[in-house]
Amino acid sequence: VGGDDTLKTANFIYTLAQRRVQRNPDFQFQSAIIHVPKTIDNDYYGIPWTFGYFTAAEAAGRIVRGLYDDAKVTNCYHVVELMGRKAGWYTAAASIFARGTKAIIPEDYEAGKPFGLAKLSEELINIVLGREADGRGYGVFCVAEGLADLLTEEEKSKMEKDRFGNLRLAEAKIGEHVAKELERLYQQKTGHKKSFKPQIVGYETRQNPPSLYDALLTSQLGVGAYRLI
Repeated sequence: VGGDDTLKTANFIYTLAQRRVQRNPDFQFQSAIIHVPKTIDNDYYGIPWTFGYFTAAEAAGRIVRGLYDDAKVTNCYHVVELMGRKAGWYTAAASIFARGTKAIIPEDYEAGKPFGLAKLSEELINIVLGREADGRGYGVFCVAEGLADLLTEEEKSKMEKDRFGNLRLAEAKIGEHVAKELERLYQQKTGHKKSFKPQIVGYETRQNPPSLYDALLTSQLGVGAYRLI
């Protein structure tokens, strides 16, 4: 039960067992591996929803909605970094739920195209200035942490990786970089200061009682796994 790395590990176990059979015909691998996809990122091909996604995305959305209300009262912007390595479903859903100004997700960029923080910040500052012209000097930008994977190889080479070779996204602090650049650009373009506050919504959204949908989906997957066994 788990995500990409869990499935990868299960596949390693299966492959090693098959090699043992090839080396020693007397060794029989009588088992099978049954995998139940679980990830709050909802980044699995071939299945519409993974369990945990709806619970975590709603929990994140409630936090971001609080930041939206704070931004409106204090006339500032919050730049919220949310979890999600390969997919932006979680970040996009939280932004929709919370009336986010814009969700910035990996799917918005072409595969293999380097992610440009400067270009993104220029795009976002234009949104900020446009909203101010309409009398709205506040907002929330939701940034998927997985955008760090789109950085140049030189930038990524300076960052830590986990045992599976994945970039440690928490160390990249994409949201903080964007917030600092927005503050700089705003002062450059207007001659005034404005607060762009970096925030991180992380593991706390995974520690929640399941939504009804997730509870029902989990039960269905459990029955399916039992039938396969």
